[in-house]
Amino acid sequence: MTEFEYEPTGDAQLDSLLLETQEMIQVNNDFLLPDEMVSDAIHRACDFFNLPDAPFVGYTSVCVWPQDIDTVSDDVFGFSRQQMMEMGISGEDSLTLVYTHECAHRALQDNSALTGKEQELACDFFAGIHAGVENIDAQPLMDALGDTPESDSHPSGKIRAEVIGFGKETAEEMLEQGVPFTFENCMERFENYLDEHDLSDSLVDSAHSHSQTHGEALSFGSGWSRDEYVEKANNCYKEAEYYEEKATRCEDSNEIRHNLNEAKKWRERGNEYMQKAKYADR
Repeated sequence: MTEFEYEPTGDAQLDSLLLETQEMIQVNNDFLLPDEMVSDAIHRACDFFNLPDAPFVGYTSVCVWPQDIDTVSDDVFGFSRQQMMEMGISGEDSLTLVYTHECAHRALQDNSALTGKEQELACDFFAGIHAGVENIDAQPLMDALGDTPESDSHPSGKIRAEVIGFGKETAEEMLEQGVPFTFENCMERFENYLDEHDLSDSLVDSAHSHSQTHGEALSFGSGWSRDEYVEKANNCYKEAEYYEEKATRCEDSNEIRHNLNEAKKWRERGNEYMQKAKYADR
């Protein structure tokens, strides 16, 4: 998937140099944000909301296309390495928060209670919630958004970064207070934030209604019981052990590397489930 294209100048020597530079940039970005990392980040974001994983395709920006607002099973993500690298997003944790924002759009896709800009802030808020629940450093994403100007569809980056920070603080408070991590509980705190902060200069006023959304039927961090999360984690650990043992029997270095990578993926996924088990209802 080539994303870096130059405009030919007509100068053969210069065009050759531009092409070489383009190829170097592409290789560098493919290395820093490989497809496997994107897929894993999407899985973590979708799993956070207990939503089915969605496929991703190359695009000019990171986005989500809900094919039908009455379903969440037909959504498709767009992904742009160029956009992410220009924003300074270069690790799986940060990319996971980016896709948490997009997954929140899936959960809110038929919500008529929020204006477009309020929904963008709600999605930023959930990225902060995810950061707080899994102890992810949200600063790279906040820094990436910090200087972006307000547009017709998005609030200013300064406000967005503040809402991400508020989301992370909210998650930490909910953990401390033992408040269940349900979509409804989080939305209540976000709506209180909108009521308490004067954002009229940046957000279009809207009448707040309480229409049903897909998100209200979803939960995260407590989608399964604690025992079910532990069971899922243990199954992942068994898969990790299988690949670790398989690696010890291999002689081919590439096969050994493949099996160890698979073991690492399964063990990390198991750790994710164990983390979620800490906050799930019994």
